[in-house]
Amino acid sequence: MPVHSIPNGYYFFGKEPELPVGFEEKEDYILTVGRLGIPEKATHVLLEAFRMAEPYIPASWKLVLVGKVEDSFQPYLYSYMANYPWLADRMILTGFVQDKETLHHWYRKSKILAFQSNVEAYAHVLAEAKIHGCYLLASDIACCRDAATKQEDRSIHLDDWNKQVNLHLEYGSLHAVGYSASLAQRMIEICHAKDRLREASTGTQRDAAEHFDWVKLCGRLDDLLRNSRAERTAY
Repeated sequence: MPVHSIPNGYYFFGKEPELPVGFEEKEDYILTVGRLGIPEKATHVLLEAFRMAEPYIPASWKLVLVGKVEDSFQPYLYSYMANYPWLADRMILTGFVQDKETLHHWYRKSKILAFQSNVEAYAHVLAEAKIHGCYLLASDIACCRDAATKQEDRSIHLDDWNKQVNLHLEYGSLHAVGYSASLAQRMIEICHAKDRLREASTGTQRDAAEHFDWVKLCGRLDDLLRNSRAERTAY
């Protein structure tokens, strides 16, 4: 049986934003979206990486955390802010955002999506970030590598060694899962690479519009199902 890869796409539910997003609209924001503090999201890895990188990145860069802070994570966050109070002016915590238009505003304004999860299936935030032109600063797990890779290279199988030497991709940079120092290094690199951010922003939006739109993905699924039925009928 043939195997087909379908990513988790984006859908605007009738509230389509003005696209594409111009790079000049964006600010020096590193955005993360999700339930802050659950083990799978590894929010602490991002916070430690930001602390490490902060002295080496331009002062204009801020970390934006969108999502509910889990109760179990509150003590860590309080301790973090108490130990590094100078970071308060470089961080924005929005709390839980239910309104999609508000969420899309943050994607639109941000240059980078930080996605430091330990494990994921295929998070829809990757597609939402791509269609708004965000560079992916992500852990090296399958869905992140897929989303950060240009379409013609997505089907290429890489062994573990090749993965280690292919961390800078068309639409993002990958870091070792769970390692704040690795993420901090990637953060420092990309926060000094405005031209790379600009180029990736344009390219990832085109890629998302072509390959991550749920309307197109559903059309593809429909074609695959029709062809499958036709083949079974032929037998």
